[in-house]
Amino acid sequence: MDPYVVMEIENCRSVSPVRENCVEPEWNLTYRFPVNDYHSILYLTLLDKEDLVTDVVVGRIALPLFNCTGLTKLTLKNSKLSHIGKGELIIETAVFYNPVRAAIRTFSPKEEIILKHPAKFDVKLLQRDVKRITAQVGIVQDLIEGVDQIFRWRSKPLSLVSMIIFVLITYYIELWMVPLALGLLLLSNLLAQRFGFKKKESWVKKQR
Repeated sequence: MDPYVVMEIENCRSVSPVRENCVEPEWNLTYRFPVNDYHSILYLTLLDKEDLVTDVVVGRIALPLFNCTGLTKLTLKNSKLSHIGKGELIIETAVFYNPVRAAIRTFSPKEEIILKHPAKFDVKLLQRDVKRITAQVGIVQDLIEGVDQIFRWRSKPLSLVSMIIFVLITYYIELWMVPLALGLLLLSNLLAQRFGFKKKESWVKKQR
């Protein structure tokens, strides 16, 4: 077991060092958190470090600040804090606050938690991405096979039409015509926006 502890309160998070191959780890470290609300909750999560898979949650504790009084032995619960888990944590806590400010803060809106947890490995998401990549690879393979059929004259009508189109493009179209066509397209869109010409997109949206 390679345990470590994650400490979270409001939008602050700290992670303790990993104690490798240790069943009864000791850290003897001090952590300080700036807290805006005396009614906030300190979350302590004990995890087992893994190399190839997601770290295993051994247990979790939710400790309100007004219960942080000196040296305490706490029993771990499960990750959802719904049932008693296995193991204990011994921590020493102290809270320094102004009672007047704490009382005023009680009537203020609670601070929004913007701290996000690390993304977990999702098998369904991986399967979806694999399917997308497989579909894209299939399209590329079909395109390569189609080009190969044209060059090898396996489909004579298709090869003949492709050759005629290639000859016409190389004979009539010059390189300077490409930026000219793009410029005319941009100009037409500009005029349509200036004078409020209706576009075909609006008709398509109505059909949807």
